[in-house]
Amino acid sequence: MVGTLTSSVAILLSGHFFAPRLGPRITVLTSFLAVAISTAALPYLDTIGALYASMALAGFGRGAAYPLLMGLAIARLPDTEKATAMGFFQAVYAIGMFAGPVVAGQIGGAWGYTELFLSTAVVSLFTALAALRLPRQS
Repeated sequence: MVGTLTSSVAILLSGHFFAPRLGPRITVLTSFLAVAISTAALPYLDTIGALYASMALAGFGRGAAYPLLMGLAIARLPDTEKATAMGFFQAVYAIGMFAGPVVAGQIGGAWGYTELFLSTAVVSLFTALAALRLPRQS
């Protein structure tokens, strides 16, 4: 609930506040850094308050990045191709929503949950670094 709430707030702020002021590159970079930090912290948290704070940070990061990335996916396409591109975006997203938990279960079962969270944080960190390839302004 905490992650969903902060994600919803960040979605509302992303396109009207963060991206216009910071640009897409910095917004996505800091968003995925927030996800990486909060995910890496999970195995070491020992209070419910710390867990709530971590989930709030991760939710905010996901919420700030997702609508911006969705818009960037179609930004430079002609209007006649935008619906097809958005369909492809959603299909790839759906594959990730299915495959992510399957792979996470395999990692957690084989290596343990600390390694699962840390490997997920590493993926988020690489995603943050990939944001450096985004345009400075949309």
